[in-house]
Amino acid sequence: MKILITLLIAISIYADYATMDKINRVVNNSYKVMNEPVDVWLSYDEFKALGGGDCEDFAIAKYTIATEMFGLDKGDFSFVIVNIPHMVLKYKDKTYDIYEGYEYKKVMELPYSFVEGKLKDEN
Repeated sequence: MKILITLLIAISIYADYATMDKINRVVNNSYKVMNEPVDVWLSYDEFKALGGGDCEDFAIAKYTIATEMFGLDKGDFSFVIVNIPHMVLKYKDKTYDIYEGYEYKKVMELPYSFVEGKLKDEN
């Protein structure tokens, strides 16, 4: 029984990462990277309406899809600001970026609750 439980947990974790990999790929390939004249953090609905956004808008869109449409746990996410300056979405121990293969250094990690609060303040 213990082996079965361990196997089910491993499958669940793999399925979550596979879901995130697909979300990352679909969002990256479906929307345009756009520089904003004034940096505003877009909600997922605003992001969809504009057809894209900048790095934090992509991260917020992926986070919203993962948590609201696929039911992944909000507590497993954070938003990582890196040294470019640039923001990526972190799920558990893996980051999801609009650019593949970039090497960067983490500057700061923001919990999901900070980003949700910022979105509420701007809307």
